[in-house]
This record gives sequence, C-alpha cells and structure tokens, in this order.
Amino acid sequence: MAHITLQGSLEDPNGSLSVGDQIRFTHNSTTGLTLEGAASVETITPSGNYYIELQYGLVLVEYKPSKDTQFKRLGVATVNATNAATSIPELLNALVPVSSAELIEFQAILADAVTAQAGAETAKTGSETAASISEAFANQLTTSDLIGSVAIYALDTNITTKGDLTSGDGGSGSWVQNGETGQTPSQSPAQLGAGLLNDANGNQWAYVQEGDSLDPFYYGVLSDGANDDTLAWQSVIDAASAMEITSKIIPRPGVSKITSPLVILGGKISIFAVVGTFELQQFTPNTNHINIGDGTEGARRIAPIIEGIIFSADVSATVPWTSGRCLNLNYQYRTEIINCVFFGSRNGANILWDAIYINEGLNIISENCRIEDMANRGYITVGTNTTDRRSVDCWLLNPYIKNCKGFSIEIGAFSEAAYIDNFIITQAGDTPVVINSNSSTENGILHTLRKPNIEASSGVTTGIDVIKGKQVSIEGGWIGKFVNSVRFRGITNLCQITDTMLNGRILVEGDNTIINARITDSNPDGSAGVFYAAGADGGLVSGSISSFTGGGIDVSNNPTRINISSVNFSDITGDYIVGGAYNGGPTVSGISSETQNAGGKTVAASATIDLRLGRSFFQVTGGTTIDNIVIYNPERTVTIQAGSGGIQFSSSGNIRANSPTLAAFKAITLTCDESMWFEG
Repeated sequence: MAHITLQGSLEDPNGSLSVGDQIRFTHNSTTGLTLEGAASVETITPSGNYYIELQYGLVLVEYKPSKDTQFKRLGVATVNATNAATSIPELLNALVPVSSAELIEFQAILADAVTAQAGAETAKTGSETAASISEAFANQLTTSDLIGSVAIYALDTNITTKGDLTSGDGGSGSWVQNGETGQTPSQSPAQLGAGLLNDANGNQWAYVQEGDSLDPFYYGVLSDGANDDTLAWQSVIDAASAMEITSKIIPRPGVSKITSPLVILGGKISIFAVVGTFELQQFTPNTNHINIGDGTEGARRIAPIIEGIIFSADVSATVPWTSGRCLNLNYQYRTEIINCVFFGSRNGANILWDAIYINEGLNIISENCRIEDMANRGYITVGTNTTDRRSVDCWLLNPYIKNCKGFSIEIGAFSEAAYIDNFIITQAGDTPVVINSNSSTENGILHTLRKPNIEASSGVTTGIDVIKGKQVSIEGGWIGKFVNSVRFRGITNLCQITDTMLNGRILVEGDNTIINARITDSNPDGSAGVFYAAGADGGLVSGSISSFTGGGIDVSNNPTRINISSVNFSDITGDYIVGGAYNGGPTVSGISSETQNAGGKTVAASATIDLRLGRSFFQVTGGTTIDNIVIYNPERTVTIQAGSGGIQFSSSGNIRANSPTLAAFKAITLTCDESMWFEG
C-alpha cells in the first residue's frame, strides 16, 4: 500500500520531547487498506529513534506528554506522493493549523468526539500548544538537515537549528524563509556567505541575527586555511556595523586566510575568539590584517574590542615584509586589544613588519598580548600636531615581546601619557624601548614605564632610550646587561628612575633624577655607573653603584646642580665621583662604601692637594709641605694616611692640624667648613 516513511532520531528525548511522550496519527479518509478513523500511536523510546510507515490520506496528528492524560491536537497533514516529509519534524512543519475548518470537521469522527462548538472553543488553546510542540520538533534539525530538506515550508517560517552536522557542535542558528525560490541548493551553510542558504527545494533562508552575537561561518568564513575568507569576513563586519547595539563577532576555531585588509569603520563591533583557537593569516605581503578607522570623525568612536586572535603570515612566506601592520588603528577612541598573539615568523625568518600601530589614539588599551618575531616593531604610538589628534593615554599592560628586529616599543612623536606596565622584552634586535616625543613641540610628556623586565641581546647597547620627552618615569623592574641600561638625551627633562635594578650604566643629559636605583656592571668596559654628559643640568642620584671599572659617578663634563645623596659604592675601580672641579657642584652627602678603605686613593704631596669627591680615605706620599686642601662641600670629612716619608703641614694655609708632622703610615681625620680644615 502507498505510504511515506518517517524515520530518524530525536537527539534529546529527555529534553523538549521526553521519554514516554506519544504521537497519535488518526486517518480522516478511507484510503487503500486504511479505514477512516483508524489510529496509530508512536511512543518515544529512550534511544529517541523512530520508524513509522504512514499510509496515504488525510491525517490528524496529536501529541501527549507522558505526564498528561489527554492528547493535544497539532494539526492535519495530507499524506500523498507530493508530501516529501521523511521525518517527524518535517511532517509537523507542514501541518495545517488545528483551528482550520478542515480540522473542525475532522473532529466528528474521533472516538472522544464532542460538538463542533466545543471543538472550536478549544482550538485556540490547542493551536498555541501545537506551535510550541511543532517548534520543538523543528528545532531538532541541524543546519545541514535544513539544506537537504525537501519539505514545503510557508513563507517566513522560522527554524532554529541545533548545530551544523550534529547537536551542540557550535553551529546552531536561526533561519527564516525569505521568499526567494528556484535557487540552487547550497553545499554548506557557509557557501553563499552573507547569511544565506538554499534548501533542496530551492527555497532560500536568511540567517536571523539573535541578540548581539554573529557567527562568521554563516557569512562564508570557512577558517580552513585554504579558502580566501576576505570577502566573507568583510560581510560579517559590515553586518555587525549595521546593528544598533554593540555586536560580538565570534569566529569558530580554525585558520582564516585573508588577502587584503579587513576594515572596521562603523558600529560598535567586538571580535571575540577563544584564546589560542583562531588564527588570522595575511597572505598578501606588506598588507595590514585589520584597519580600524580611516582618520575621520565619523569612524572614530567605534570602540571595538579585539580579543583572542592570533595574527600571522602566509605559511609559505620566506621574505621579510617591508611594511604592513597586524592591527592598524587610525584616529580611534577606547579600543581594547586583549589576549592577542602577533606571530611574525615563518620558515625561520621574521616576516611580519609591525604588530600594533596606533595613530592618533585616545584611551587605547592593549592587555596580555604576546608579540614575537616581527621584522620591524612590536608596539608603536604616534600622533599629529593638533590638539585632538595626539596619541594620549595609550596603555600597554602585561605584554611579552620577543625578538623584534626593530624597536620593541616606540612612543613616537605627539604621544602623551603612555603607560607601559609589567612588561617583558627579550632578544631585542634593536633598542627595546624608545621614547621619542619632544616635550616642547610635540607635547611628549608624562610617560610611565612600570616594572620593566628587559634583557639585552647581542650587539644592542641601550635598553631604554629617552631621545625626547619630559616627565618620563621608570619605576621598579629590571633592565639587564646593556652598555647603557637607560639613556636620557639632551632634550629630556624631569625624568626619573625609581627603585629599578639596572645592569649597565645610565647616561644623563638634561635635568633628570635617579632615586634608590641599584646599578651594576657585569661587562666592565671602563665606564662609570652614572655618566653626566655635557649640558646636564640638575638632578639627584641615590641608591647603590657597584662593579664599574671607570668610577662610580662621572661628573667630569661639569654638570650643574647635581645632588649626590645616600649612594653606596662597592667594588669600584677608580674614584667614586670622577671629576669634581666644575661649576660649584655637586652637592654630596651620605656617601658610603662597603670597600671604602680597600687601598684608598694615592695622592702626591704638593703645596695644594685636591682630594676629589667620592672617597673618604687617601694616602699622601712625598715630602713636599702641604699648605692647602681644596674644599668642595662644607662638613666633608676625610682620612689622610702618610706614606713612608711622613707628611708636613704648613700653618699658613687652610689646615689646622694638632701637629705639623704626621709620621709614616699614621693617619689623621680632617673636617672642613666653608674655608678651613680641622683635625678631630
């Protein structure tokens, strides 16, 4: 006998359709061997599997949950050769509503028949229940099931699929039939892109945006590492830009190939990837991955969030790029870049050029990002010379930057109030950190470098180079194994190093301060721990200096207004303070040394001797009578030991010793005021 076969499985029989629920089919016509009024019942088993041969005819479909005693009417189906339903969900989506006149007429033959009036009164309630039950069945379909479906659905039918191929595989989506017919069936949900698919009947379905999340897969993003996803990605970005609410683009795990920049110009867009699962590969050399903003006011307040993306280059690339940026921000406000990885290396070469480039940014936050193997720079901020187009308050928090051939971090022209916190830089190919924003012409002020951890690489001489800037603060951390751990150049002022461990000397120009720093030298090259260049003007030095072979603090270039206070010297070769006859300074107090008497400093006797600052113990040799000792700072105390020939002091000079003669290898302690030295 002619019939259709319904078979399949209900993926979640313990959910919307629980074990023990029943579906009843009752015939309203005598067809073949089936009599009018005949009924059959299908009970949902624990496996969820079913196999039903449904004879041709007009069939009433009813549903009864296991906890109920009465069946609820779902609707009427015409079962014949034109009904292509092959599963329960497809049959239910083709039902005529129970409120139709045909169904009311059909009620007369039911075993529990009631009057037509009573049936009409209950029809509304029954249709509402039927809608929810029918939807539950329809939502058992996967998106691939929907593509392969030959069922006939009414215009504007909305179906929410449970996955792509299987339930819960991450590909659920809501689709509505949009009225386009005669289409070529799709091969996959991503084939058409733009949020469209065609079923096996040639009907087109449009992806329904639900809430604030978009799945790029339904716009054609395959993320298979081979397909060019550029146009599909731009489609989903444009769709998100058109939304009135903040939208979230959530890519599925995989590798997405692009060949031109993705452009974000409008809307409130965020791209969220599960950390470590999604990679965006640029296959066109010297090309950006993502451009955010175009420099216009209309595209400024997008405030996007980019999270969890791995940025990389074509897997076959071997030649380093000469331009291109992974993230290119142009005149942006409140952008956040979180947990991203910028991986520039391919086939043993650093390929990608710059990782994060911020032009004219305001309140840009980059947090917990990893930048490795860039052919040029890691993180850059620049601006232009107008009030609202400087880069201001750009924060780089907790980055790890490795093996960038150019600057790892560059705070460039017209940048203000950059804040770099808790950062690690290793294997730098050039100066790791450069501050290069002129305070007088470019408003380059108030930059903070907090808790740096910077390791030198072979051939790199300077750790932090403040070329231009004002009020640059370096706080805590460790800067290691450089010739110059920090360099303050000529047009830097009011900069400060505080509580930092530095392995390598500090070069100082301008008026800059070193507070409680621990300065050591593991690669002695004849330099002093702190070197004041010509033109240095003002500043304070405190902390400890050790292991330098060219002295402790070199002031031989005659800086002015230097205050050396509470510095502990140890294992210094040469004077603690190199130089000293310069412009009335420095002011020295609280000098101490763990090795201050280790060999002392030998001075030849003469009419006037110069006991340079930096030591408190001197041995004076030779027989010339000493008239005067040069005074640098009042209340200075020195200890003088006579050599093998003893010492003679004149009474006509500025020395008031208790005895004019000091025997061989005996010592005397002298303290000065503004004009005289006194024993005691």
